[in-house]
Amino acid sequence: MNPRLKSRTTLLTSALFLVLFAPHRLPGKEVGFVAYNCAITPPDGWPLMTNLPPQPGLVAAFGKADKTALLILVVDERNKPAGPMDEQSVINFEAGVENSGGGKRLSGRFFEIAGIKAYERVGNASVKGRHASTIMNVVPADGKFYNVQAMRFDGDATADSEILKALASFRFLKAPSVSIRTSPSGSAAYESGKLAATAFAVMLTAGVLTIVAIMVVRAARRRQIKRDSVTPPALPPTH
Repeated sequence: MNPRLKSRTTLLTSALFLVLFAPHRLPGKEVGFVAYNCAITPPDGWPLMTNLPPQPGLVAAFGKADKTALLILVVDERNKPAGPMDEQSVINFEAGVENSGGGKRLSGRFFEIAGIKAYERVGNASVKGRHASTIMNVVPADGKFYNVQAMRFDGDATADSEILKALASFRFLKAPSVSIRTSPSGSAAYESGKLAATAFAVMLTAGVLTIVAIMVVRAARRRQIKRDSVTPPALPPTH
């Protein structure tokens, strides 16, 4: 084969490989999770985070480039929802979240996704003195609790258009099933709230540690620049 043609063929093959197998890592593009029958679109510039602390239910996390916000998908397969979210399941879920370090609720509302009654929780939390504004969307479907969480460290998450758009982008790949409630809401919502809050706390701690590291590096650079600016120039050599 002509070397030049072979080179072009190799480049084309490599490009095709990237198109077919790499899109799920591209920020700002929809990321599908076939095993969980769902997908979400992170904001532009929010890459998939790797090397995260292991945590039950944690499917994926995306971080803003300046480390001031996080988007997390948690799927709880351990606890089976008894049906759509209702007042009692919200009470249980809230108790699980607060008792596991998820912070205080500021507001909550019901909403629907794919015809399923879901619940949105807006709150505040802090870990190691670091504050975070939080939003949690919990959807009981396919015998699981889907929890999409967002946290912002430098402001109000509910005022962040990127976060709101990403949360609204969550969807099911195909019509999910939902349990028809035949008994009162049990403890599943409480346990799912605990799991969601634990994953949240782990990520918040990781985010805090990352931010602290960045602040330390920036402070060291500022000190270095300051020293460089006040250091007098060397005297010329004497003859």
